[in-house]
Amino acid sequence: MATNGEPITPPMAKNYFDAHANVKKGNTLRKNPPTQPTPQDNLALAISDVYNSSVVNAFLFDADLVKNLLGMKDADGNPAKYLMVHFAAKYMPEEVGNPTIVLLGCNEKNDGKTTSYISMNDPNPAVETPGTTTLPSFPPTSALNKQIIFTII
Repeated sequence: MATNGEPITPPMAKNYFDAHANVKKGNTLRKNPPTQPTPQDNLALAISDVYNSSVVNAFLFDADLVKNLLGMKDADGNPAKYLMVHFAAKYMPEEVGNPTIVLLGCNEKNDGKTTSYISMNDPNPAVETPGTTTLPSFPPTSALNKQIIFTII
């Protein structure tokens, strides 16, 4: 069951990235617990618990979605050269902390000191794609067909 995910705006992408930053913060706090955790620390710990206990192990992208993201134009009219797959986490209360991916078509910009990747010039330049859980099956080494089969569970 392929899904295109949901087109998102830059502010929405920031929310997904900030939620993932809380996952990382929670993981760090777990290793070095504060003596007096703040409410923000407790939130980060809770979000990281949800993320780290998730059964999501795969993200499935529709080929048309990828073609669309790579076909978008930047501010100079150039199509995307790269597809960025950015780890993220859900931020809405009913799903907070669940793993997700934000996909962006982007182009490289180098000012001589720093290399940056800039998303396409579109009101919804990114797509949030929820994860799935799969069970891979590997063929025996003697099999002529060497395809790996992924069953969504």
